[in-house]
Amino acid sequence: MQGVSQNPSEAALRYTRWVEKQEAVCVFKQLLPAVCASLDDIASWPDGASGKALLFSASLNDAFVVALEVLVSVLEVTKPLSVRLQRATQDIHNASESVRDCITTLQGMRTDEIFKKIFENAKQQHGGTVEIPRINARQRNSENHPAESAEEYHRRSMYFQIFGRLFRATTREVHCAQCDCLWPKHLATCLRHRR
Repeated sequence: MQGVSQNPSEAALRYTRWVEKQEAVCVFKQLLPAVCASLDDIASWPDGASGKALLFSASLNDAFVVALEVLVSVLEVTKPLSVRLQRATQDIHNASESVRDCITTLQGMRTDEIFKKIFENAKQQHGGTVEIPRINARQRNSENHPAESAEEYHRRSMYFQIFGRLFRATTREVHCAQCDCLWPKHLATCLRHRR
């Protein structure tokens, strides 16, 4: 194939393109109505593509739309961090401060009021309705949260779960506070206290 590099090191570099990946999710969200309309058109074709279009269209259900809205709201906060972290002139102190600020902002987002706004955007994106999935008395492979409304169900089964996993992963992967003593401006102070 022309124009496609076969160099493994170049392929590995593409995995670090965080900003481009975040932008791709936002572009997909903007194009989702056109994608759904195209899938509806393809579903009426007489060939084998119609079945695939119906299958793909069915996967764009209420839960997907709510998850996409949650993801976009998180990416609005993390994208500026990704831009700062990908700078060539970034140092560990500024990077850790940026990460702490991002974590603080994300922790402030884990409220019912913010989810209500996200859920309203998802409803608008999905034609005005988002429903509770079918809940069985005994369910093994999917979420089964008791809820009075679709908003409450998705908040419990998705929103708080996503933020919980995000915070666990962040605290496990980023130990910026523990590295403070290694920075030159703090190292002299730490050494003086040991004497």
